[in-house]
Amino acid sequence: MNLEGNKGNNVISMEAQIKSVQKHLHKIPLNYRESNAVTDMVMMKDYHGIIMLLKRKGYSFEDIEKGNFH
Repeated sequence: MNLEGNKGNNVISMEAQIKSVQKHLHKIPLNYRESNAVTDMVMMKDYHGIIMLLKRKGYSFEDIEKGNFH
């Protein structure tokens, strides 16, 4: 799954986002309910679900890829 910018040159791959989530998982600010859900997702290797959770929390695909969780 690739998302392209206006000119098609800004491509962020799902694989890059998944690697970033795996690397920076400890930096993601979560409440108690979210942390339980993310723990279950990690055990099931459902990184797409974690990325969708982060999108609902307002993070952009660029933030997810770079590990910018403020």
